[in-house]
Amino acid sequence: MNWFQVISCSNTVQSPFVAAEGDLEGLEDFAFLSCSKVERWEGTAWTRASPATDGEPDDGLQTCFPIPIFSARLRTAVEELGLAEFEHLPVKVIRSDGSEVPGWRIANALTCVDALDLALSEYSRFPDDYFIESLRGQIRDIRRTVLKGGLIRGRNVVRLSGYKPPLYVSEPFVRIFQKGRFTGYVALSE
Repeated sequence: MNWFQVISCSNTVQSPFVAAEGDLEGLEDFAFLSCSKVERWEGTAWTRASPATDGEPDDGLQTCFPIPIFSARLRTAVEELGLAEFEHLPVKVIRSDGSEVPGWRIANALTCVDALDLALSEYSRFPDDYFIESLRGQIRDIRRTVLKGGLIRGRNVVRLSGYKPPLYVSEPFVRIFQKGRFTGYVALSE
C-alpha cells in the first residue's frame, strides 16, 4: 500500500478562510505532535480570521497552527472509514465579525511509529554544536521519505516518532478525501 504525506494549505477553495490568530487552551501547538490524547480539554480553543482572510473555510482549515483541523463533513467521512487514529477536539472557528462557523475539530493524530527507513531516506540532522542542545543530532528535515511498510501495516494515519511534524496517511484515507472532494490538503506520494 502506498502512503502519502499530507500538505496543508493546498487544494483550496477560491477565496479561503485563513485564521491568523487563536488559542489552544494555553497549550503550545507542538503539544499536538506527541501522539497522545490531550489530558484536559474544555472546548474553549479558538481560531479567527481577519477581515482580509475571512473567506470560505476549506475542509482542512487553514490556520496559524500546524495541526489538522477538520470540518464536520471531513470528520464524518474519516469516522465512517473507521479511523480511530485521531482524537477529535472541539475548536471554535470564528469569522472576522465574531460569528462562529460550527462543527470544527482538531484532528489530534494518536499514532507515532519509528517507521522511517534511515538507510533509504534522504534527510539531514541538526549539527552537534547546534545552539539548542535538545535538538542536536535530531532530524532537521526530510527530503525523501521511505517508510518501513511492516511497521505501518494496518494503520491509516501516522506520524514518525523521530520527526513528528509531517502527517502520513494511507491510500484508503486519500481515496475518501478525493471521493468526497474535500479541500485544504493535498497528499504527496512517498
